[in-house]
Amino acid sequence: MLKTFKGDAITVKKGEPIEVPAEVTGLPMPKVEWLKDEVIIVEPTETLLMETKEINRVQCNTKLSIPAAARLDKGIFTVTASNRLGSASHTIKVKVLDRPLPPRNVNIGNIKAESCQLTWDAPEDNGGSELTNYIVEKLDILPEEEPEEEYEDSEDEEPKTKPEPEPRPIPVWTVITNSIIEKRFGVWNLETGRQCQFRVRAENRYGQSDACETEAAVIKDLYGLPGPPEKPKIA
Repeated sequence: MLKTFKGDAITVKKGEPIEVPAEVTGLPMPKVEWLKDEVIIVEPTETLLMETKEINRVQCNTKLSIPAAARLDKGIFTVTASNRLGSASHTIKVKVLDRPLPPRNVNIGNIKAESCQLTWDAPEDNGGSELTNYIVEKLDILPEEEPEEEYEDSEDEEPKTKPEPEPRPIPVWTVITNSIIEKRFGVWNLETGRQCQFRVRAENRYGQSDACETEAAVIKDLYGLPGPPEKPKIA
């Protein structure tokens, strides 16, 4: 009752089209239905199309197509043909590959005078392909600008020309490692007192994820020696 199947599995990259054609024969003409993950697909949509054409009184062609596959399209697709004399079905597993989702819960811990420890959780979805590595980046946050000195001209002096301020550098993310697979990384040789921010990406053979960022943290020894005492006050 069902013909024209090239296999039981289809694997595509995100954005590629998917087509699952089938030839149906039977008398009386069978009723054709498509299911995804055992749920009947009632109507076609813009992203999932179904088409059935009668060729003659005992034969029809049906096709399920997805113009641009997304990760949500992965699953088990089944076509069924049934009439009062019986039924037949065929199942195809569809796999859609993509870059992973971002890592989760990136955290800065064990902060010391020149180092810290980063930890994170794996992405909820690896894109259908095993992760190859994580990329860790650092951003040095610039301190607040000090207020500009005001110039006052006396009556006998010529007006002073206010100097042009130097352009403020733009903070840039820099890669500090791109070759680890463990979900932790120790960062060393940091500048004491500097405020830093970190972010982590996951990578598989199909690309890099978006980044998961930490909150900004000041690099300092939390258990260092105390500073000098303040000047005593006389009550």
